[in-house]
Amino acid sequence: MQRTKIWTVLLLIVAVSLLLADSSSAFPTRRRPNRQPPPFRPWRVSGGIIYRNINGVTFSRDPAMVSAEDLVPSGIFQNGTLSAGSESQYANRQYDDGFVRTSPPTGSTGWTWYWGYNNSAQVSGDSLLFHGAYGSETVFNSDSAAGAAEWNAGSMGAQGFMIRLERDFRSRTRRPLWYGLETSISFITKSINGNSVFENVQGWDTYNVFVEDRYDLNGVKPPRAPYSGSFGGPGPLIANKPSGRSLVRGDLIASGAYDLQTIEKLKLDLITLSLGANCSYKIDFCRFMVGGGLTLNVVSTDASHEERLFDNSWSLLKTSSSEAAATEVQVGGYIAGCAGIEPWERLRIDLFGRLEVVDTLTGNVGPTQFDVDLTGYSAGCALTWAL
Repeated sequence: MQRTKIWTVLLLIVAVSLLLADSSSAFPTRRRPNRQPPPFRPWRVSGGIIYRNINGVTFSRDPAMVSAEDLVPSGIFQNGTLSAGSESQYANRQYDDGFVRTSPPTGSTGWTWYWGYNNSAQVSGDSLLFHGAYGSETVFNSDSAAGAAEWNAGSMGAQGFMIRLERDFRSRTRRPLWYGLETSISFITKSINGNSVFENVQGWDTYNVFVEDRYDLNGVKPPRAPYSGSFGGPGPLIANKPSGRSLVRGDLIASGAYDLQTIEKLKLDLITLSLGANCSYKIDFCRFMVGGGLTLNVVSTDASHEERLFDNSWSLLKTSSSEAAATEVQVGGYIAGCAGIEPWERLRIDLFGRLEVVDTLTGNVGPTQFDVDLTGYSAGCALTWAL
């Protein structure tokens, strides 16, 4: 009986085993095939948008280019007729306080007795002074205290686009750490418009001007004033030509003031060529990358400078403008960081940022110098495709 029970249990075990074996053959268990690593694609090309920030633009200028000298009311800045004649030639000279004319001895000796003066104050030591109206003198002044001669447009940014080409160098094994080379090109354009804070106040004052001629007496004692000699003479002799001449400023006869303002514009086009190396680390479908390298920055500038001169009632009196365009190349460097996801083995979506280090660009337009500090940062997003 005992043996019968044992054989019965063994038969049941065999039957269940056969049944399970039969069911396994009818419904085979799914096995996850061994995944082969994707083919190695060393070349990648990217395209996207970029935001580039520069530290700032500074404008500085020399004193005003537009001058108030051309705006003085007509008839004021005009020299009068000098009745005293040229000091280097024999002449009949008429002054406000006397005269010196030619007489018979003048042609052969340069002396004359045909002269006269009005008051004794004209005698100064061994000299005799004569005065006559010469005209006017206008004195110009410029005061920039109302505003600085330099202003900074501050940091600014602009949008553009970029294209990048990468070459990976890595083992064919599935290591998460990669390295490679990259080259890229980006383009941005930026316009800076606005009124400068620079303000220059120009003023002018016009004075009467008198000529003062000095004649040496050479020991001759002049007759008591007022004295008037004659052509026929005779009389005390003095030279017909003055021994010295100077201009003396008299009374203020007119004045005015003007206000100068400037408008400056700068258009900046920046093409940046980059060449560098990178190192990346991949976790599942995420990739993190750092890198750096050199840049070649082609900077094109188109600048304009306009100055406007107003009177006290803010009526526009005069304008002056100038323009200048130039292209320069600046060498720089960059440090970059990037994070990307790969929804598909050939496609990657990147977010990146870069620190750009570039020399300052200096240019001139009219009397203004502008300095563009190209150092700054850039950031953007791109789609990367494995070739």
